Amino acid sequence: LICDSIHCAKEVVYDSQVKLRAVTARGDDLKPTGTMSGGAPDRRGPILLDLIDYTTFKSEISWKEAEVEKLGKEVARYDKVRGRYSELKDKLERASARLEALKESFKDGPLQQLSEEIKMLEKDLPECDELLREMTKQAKELNDRINAYEERKRNEQAFISTYGGAS
Repeated sequence: LICDSIHCAKEVVYDSQVKLRAVTARGDDLKPTGTMSGGAPDRRGPILLDLIDYTTFKSEISWKEAEVEKLGKEVARYDKVRGRYSELKDKLERASARLEALKESFKDGPLQQLSEEIKMLEKDLPECDELLREMTKQAKELNDRINAYEERKRNEQAFISTYGGAS
């Protein structure tokens, strides 16, 4: 039986109902026959405490190895994603460069010139519509005046032919 202190070990070993061998965490060995070994402080420290430290470190190493393996798998997965990202980024850069080259080639081409001319004409269109309305209005007014003058001329000629010959 392993005990925390020598006092606890003595109670277990010398109890009439238990009578078991006990070892303390410091390495003291007590037997029901009355034999006790160890007891002098070891310069290395208690071996059982070293064993506890060893098992603690061993489990910590196992945990860290598992964590490293998990992170390694994650890094491998991200490497695939990074490769795909780089591939798509290069593709985008090539497409952007091609688009810019096409824009530049169309910039001075006939299509671009026609497009600019259409934009200018569309810009002038409202002004031309207004001018057309004004000219149509003036033409109607002039036609009305011409019709009025023609009517007046016919009336004068009729008057002259009716009354002009009598004088």
